[in-house]
Amino acid sequence: MSFQINATEKTPEIDFSTADGVLRLKGISIPEDSKEFYRGLYLEVEDYLKTPKDKSIVEFHLEYFNTSTTLFLRDLMKKFREAHHAGTTVVQILWIYEEDDLDMEDAGLEFKDLFDDVPFDVKSVHEFDFR
Repeated sequence: MSFQINATEKTPEIDFSTADGVLRLKGISIPEDSKEFYRGLYLEVEDYLKTPKDKSIVEFHLEYFNTSTTLFLRDLMKKFREAHHAGTTVVQILWIYEEDDLDMEDAGLEFKDLFDDVPFDVKSVHEFDFR
């Protein structure tokens, strides 16, 4: 199963393969109503975490996001951290930024500090091995 939303000028591409345990968000996230936009994904994540895969990967490759998206991202990471600590899935968070985008690098490092009890990599797109 998967949950997918195509990117728009204001919203990111979302690809959540529950069969593989991989969630990817890529693009710009400045929706008019973040709660409404992300509601479906949040419900999918809650449902997935009831019986997750042994390993879950959460990959963020965002170019820009607004404050209300920050709150959603934090809540999403909290959900995965809870599952990680409960031992139901091993969580790996990947924060990918464009090499020259210091704002996105800083945002990733701030999230990494908040979630330092979960495996969390912050790297430029050129540093990741996508094999």
